Amino acid sequence: MEKFLVFLIIGTSYGAVYAISGTGLVVSYITSGVFNFAHGAIGMFLAFVYWELHVHRGWPTLAALAMTLLVIAPMIGVLLDVLVMRRLVANASVATKLVVTLALLLAFQGSVLAIWGIKLRTSPQFFEDKSYSFGGLNISYHQTITVLAALAVAFGVRALFRHTRLGVAMRAVVDNPEVCSIKGVSPNLVTAASWAMGAMLAGLAAILIAPGLNLEVNTLSLLVVAAYSCAVVGRLQSLPLTFAGAVVLGISQAMIQGYLPSSNELVQHIRPALPFVLLFGALLVRREARLPERVRTHSEPAPPPLRTTLVLSVVAVLVAIPISGGLSDYQRIIGSKGLVFAAIVLSLVLLTGLSGQVSLMQLSFVGIGAVTLAKLPDGLPYLIAITIAALVAGLVGLIVALPAIRLRGIYLALSTLAFAILMDDLVFGDKRVLGGGTTLAVPRPSFFGIDFESERSFFVVLVVVAVIYANVFLAVRRSNFGRTLAAMRDSPNACQMLGMNLTAIKLRVFGLSALMAGAAGALVGGLQARVGQLDFLWQRSLSVLLVGTIFGITSVSGAFLGALFFVVLPELASKTDAAGGSLAIQPLLIGVLAMATARRPEGLAGQIRARLRPLFGRVRSLNAQEIELPDIEVSDEVAVGARA
Repeated sequence: MEKFLVFLIIGTSYGAVYAISGTGLVVSYITSGVFNFAHGAIGMFLAFVYWELHVHRGWPTLAALAMTLLVIAPMIGVLLDVLVMRRLVANASVATKLVVTLALLLAFQGSVLAIWGIKLRTSPQFFEDKSYSFGGLNISYHQTITVLAALAVAFGVRALFRHTRLGVAMRAVVDNPEVCSIKGVSPNLVTAASWAMGAMLAGLAAILIAPGLNLEVNTLSLLVVAAYSCAVVGRLQSLPLTFAGAVVLGISQAMIQGYLPSSNELVQHIRPALPFVLLFGALLVRREARLPERVRTHSEPAPPPLRTTLVLSVVAVLVAIPISGGLSDYQRIIGSKGLVFAAIVLSLVLLTGLSGQVSLMQLSFVGIGAVTLAKLPDGLPYLIAITIAALVAGLVGLIVALPAIRLRGIYLALSTLAFAILMDDLVFGDKRVLGGGTTLAVPRPSFFGIDFESERSFFVVLVVVAVIYANVFLAVRRSNFGRTLAAMRDSPNACQMLGMNLTAIKLRVFGLSALMAGAAGALVGGLQARVGQLDFLWQRSLSVLLVGTIFGITSVSGAFLGALFFVVLPELASKTDAAGGSLAIQPLLIGVLAMATARRPEGLAGQIRARLRPLFGRVRSLNAQEIELPDIEVSDEVAVGARA
């Protein structure tokens, strides 16, 4: 019984932290309609600020808390509302809001890496690990403060919403800001207050849980995924249900830790994966998520004719062969990384850009393709092996899509995120999947008895693959299926009224996208020679989506420009002397650029095309003009001679 009570106390304290974080998430969503994927990253940033003030600079605990939670946190929340969120709420689609908050997540992570580097730090508990005895159990002051803080937040926020003018305005402003303005309530002031409150609660949760964890970017950012699951249990509206879900989750994790054998590798992965199982389950039983959401339409250039595409493809391959001969092996490897990344982005362009289905698990499909190829027998012909790897990834894509396909917008994104993190913990992190080690060896292609082991030959193979992927995407765009996908993206309600089977359409595009990602994953494995868990982390899927958004999630050119940016930038950043610079610059720039371009689905590639289009138009008009010849007088003799 004593053991049960010990882990009950531990679980309750964890649940209290989840409740505080989930409450902040619900508050910002209720008042703005924006689901803040950066909620955990904001808390992580504030936990580092608290550490800087309290541990590094020696501020007293209360002074550091007051500065962090009462000054810096509200300032961050208000700035986010004024500079970012206020520009989105009126006209932005759900997908745009999603991309912007994901960009904020990467921007905050990059900021922490740029300021504090990658060194692990620890944050002390309140009252320096002091405890008291209650019923024969030792309970720390920090655990007590955590639970009391959660109760204060729960009752305080509930009282705010029910019994204050500001709380009523917060609930009303998201539905009808015009009516609030007529009643003398400033919608801008209300949303700023809600974002300030959300940032304060995110920071409080991160500071309370930090002593039990290392101060590390990804660990603290993942705290919010547990808050996601609790918030979805509360239907993003009910604070009591959010609180109850948080407590149940925390206690369940503690009981798994206390009663299941820690030596079992599967058990080691179950506890951290539990929030994502809860999230996925809560999404599946959510009835409201079945309703399709309206998506703002946007114009796209017509795809080039088939003949033009084929000619350009042949030219690209023919040009790549001699160019590859003049490159060093290092340069060929960098080019190969860019090409295979372009193929991965193109698989996502098909799913997100063309059909509007936001996925945060594309790297999971890439990993499935790579691991499947590595597990196949050595004597199997490579074409058959890569086909099997692609089909396995496509099949997994269909399996994932079946329960999640009725979701849309943030709920579809959350379900794919939950699955991606489950894959990280239960599949790619399992040594049995990786053959007892931490990595798997993946072979390079061999066609018709010819091995492509050299960097030059493999580079040419990847050029051919990238060209094939581009042609597949353009072929889909030209087809009736592509036009159906675009119609479903822009107006799912109209498609349903016309009798289209949206479930079958979504399954087809999910399966095709996963298949393409799986084949690209097999080539990623060949490029790297070995693959492991770190190659397919869920954060990389976020980067793929955001890079595609920056450069054009609807076009082939955007995928290739994004690949150039994503591969070349780390190489340039790695030459800097700043600690953590190579890790910080990339996510920081990706986040900032994604926020700047999120409202333009055509991305930078589309904006470049728009700038060049008038120039090309003037050139065509000049070529089309008739050349006026001067009048020439011809004498009668010359004319007679000409007739003769």
